[in-house]
Amino acid sequence: MGNFYIEYSLLTVFFSFCLILSVLVVLTFFLFLRSRNIYESRNIYECGFDPFIENVNYFNLHYFIICLLFLIFDIEIVLLVPWAINSYSLGFFGLLLIFAFSMILTLGFIYEWFKGALTIK
Repeated sequence: MGNFYIEYSLLTVFFSFCLILSVLVVLTFFLFLRSRNIYESRNIYECGFDPFIENVNYFNLHYFIICLLFLIFDIEIVLLVPWAINSYSLGFFGLLLIFAFSMILTLGFIYEWFKGALTIK
């Protein structure tokens, strides 16, 4: 029972050290940030020239949609790797699960393709 308290006391010391260190870093950042309040640091930088227009850039939403679709299908590959490694031990039922998972994502990809989510307008 004494070993239990020693382990949790070390954990408490570690978390309190992390909390104190993070508070010190944030406070130091704010102290130095407030002392350097000059115009040039807040001005927009365009290759050494003064800005030609106001900093209002509108991004095409399709780039973000393509990024999200890429993340979805990238996670699909990450989930298929452990199944592929253990495919022999999973048996026929595991093969059916892998096939169903792949078919659902393939149908979703085909649906996105026909809806035009992958084309940039």
